[in-house]
Amino acid sequence: MSIRTRARTAGLLVLGLLAFLVSLAGAQQAPQAPDGQMTPKWSVALPTGSCPWSAAERNCHTSSPAIGDVNRDGRLDVVVATNNGHVVAFSNGAILWDRDVSGMFGMGANSQSIGASPALADLDGNGTVEVVIATGGGMTSGCKPGGVLVLDDGGRPHSNWPRLADNEDDDNGGCPDAFFSTPALGDLDGNGDLEIVIGGFDTRIYAYHHNGQPVAGFPAASALYYRTGWEDLRARLTDSIWGSPALADMNGDGRPEIFIGTDEGNLDDSHPGDANGWTCPYRLPAGWEEGYCGGALYGLTGSGALLPGFPQYRLETFQSTPALVDVTGDGRPEIFIGTGTFYHNNSPDKPDAGNRLYAFDSQGRELPGWGGGQPTGDLVPGSPAVGDIAGDAGLEIVVATLNGDLHAWHSNGARVSGFPMTPRGPFGDTDKQDVGKGVILGDYDGDGKMEIFMTIGWTIGVIDGNGQMLTRTNSGDPSRPFYYADGLLLNNPALGDVDGDGQLELVAHNSRLFVWDLPGGAIKADWPMFKRNPARTGAALVAPALTLDPAEIVLGYAPGLDREMRAVLTLNVPGATYNWRLTANSGVLTFPQASGTASGTAQVTVVIRLPDGLGQGTHNLGAVTVEVSGATEIRNSRVSVPVSARVIRGQPRARLPFVVAP
Repeated sequence: MSIRTRARTAGLLVLGLLAFLVSLAGAQQAPQAPDGQMTPKWSVALPTGSCPWSAAERNCHTSSPAIGDVNRDGRLDVVVATNNGHVVAFSNGAILWDRDVSGMFGMGANSQSIGASPALADLDGNGTVEVVIATGGGMTSGCKPGGVLVLDDGGRPHSNWPRLADNEDDDNGGCPDAFFSTPALGDLDGNGDLEIVIGGFDTRIYAYHHNGQPVAGFPAASALYYRTGWEDLRARLTDSIWGSPALADMNGDGRPEIFIGTDEGNLDDSHPGDANGWTCPYRLPAGWEEGYCGGALYGLTGSGALLPGFPQYRLETFQSTPALVDVTGDGRPEIFIGTGTFYHNNSPDKPDAGNRLYAFDSQGRELPGWGGGQPTGDLVPGSPAVGDIAGDAGLEIVVATLNGDLHAWHSNGARVSGFPMTPRGPFGDTDKQDVGKGVILGDYDGDGKMEIFMTIGWTIGVIDGNGQMLTRTNSGDPSRPFYYADGLLLNNPALGDVDGDGQLELVAHNSRLFVWDLPGGAIKADWPMFKRNPARTGAALVAPALTLDPAEIVLGYAPGLDREMRAVLTLNVPGATYNWRLTANSGVLTFPQASGTASGTAQVTVVIRLPDGLGQGTHNLGAVTVEVSGATEIRNSRVSVPVSARVIRGQPRARLPFVVAP
């Protein structure tokens, strides 16, 4: 038995893709750019094909730019992919190379289509950067074979590529199903080179070695295979994958795990195996398998096995790309992900179960303050970003909903003041934020905190961490800047110092590539591009922080007691191996051991020799400074602990208010 024979067919998926892309574009007419638009530093025309709704329209590109050092000259380059199959690399405004990948699929020139975003990394460890591309998911009709391919730093194809997708329903003349998902690059097996992970419309989760060979355990089995034993689910899921994978080490073994949202639903108890109470509370689309609905967030090991606590099923598809960030400081990233649109659009009941942003820990448990997901008032197929927009040294989670509203929460689930809000462009317009779109975060104005960047129609808007627009709106201050791309933007902008001047530039593309200088002080970005980095891991591994206990040493002392005392300081750097060193600014403070190496928690001893002649009252004895360092960054790496003595009369009931070393 196969539940893939229900109403989903590849033909329906292609129609859905075109409907999605056209709806993403909307019916926007060309606006008249008002005076005051920011002049691009440089702008270059790209090879493009026509759009589904108009042969004359060329601005229909869902692939987002990647920024990384492709040619190893120490300066960041820009790589883009177009809707007619070109991959183009730029260095400081000049074209490094332009590769039409159509011929790699036996197609005529300019006839392939790319909807996924390029990923950049040194896959094979030889010191040069490769560019990884997935094809078939762009804005065109007809057979555009879905495949994954690798180009070298000069745009030349690597051998053994492309690797083609399957044709899940054996339709459309056997054309391999498209990839809309953007690949993620990471070392799954710990051998020093990188693997490529991606999900496809053909219902498979793939992982490839750099030489094109499948990683053992992939394509991954559906969780429903383990429940039902249905053989056709041994190497595929039950439904398509729109979202992109994210990679991060969740269990501390030094290897990343895989997290990806899927359209795969769950089965109720009318099907084999334990449904664990799963039911479908809304009417299903016509012809649908009874008792099957929802979506699944998968968590997999690098060998394709299910992680404990996964998949997590919810009542709407997961088309969003997860963001993986340690917001709790425990050394393990948390998972933030939106949902999708399918059941809202196709069930007669129009359920709003997808109006949520979810947060899970590494075991699949919802975070405190996030139970049931944060309500958003609209669907959330777009991708969240994480960074410090509030300037409080914490991390906030930001996402835009399908209707274009912008939401932000602190890590504990509390809303950031000023959100939700509706970003508007200089023409008063808003923008649909669907699958593959998301916000990016960078310090636009040099105030030390992140601002939010997102495409709005033909422009890019910048929103402060308090919810106020910094770029122009139709009713805003005409002196405020705005970034106009002279055409519709259907992808994500990016930030990077692409001219080597030490400042961030804003990068965007439709049928042209645009680069704008940003104001002075724009030097840092917590989430500078789609999926955060050029390897497209979707992860920001926040450095662990040093904590000390106690934060202050206070001695209780009465005349006649031994004037030499010992205190114990507990050091903790979760999940890290580090070197520690103790120093003191007073001769009364010494250490039996002044330095060492530890992993996680360590205890160190401080010897305090009280001076003679201390009278009644509290006396400052100096401070102990703890410094730690490791192979990776450690936050709060230098902390001072004040030491004082409180002299009392008579015998104290409690000699010391902290643990005394033996």
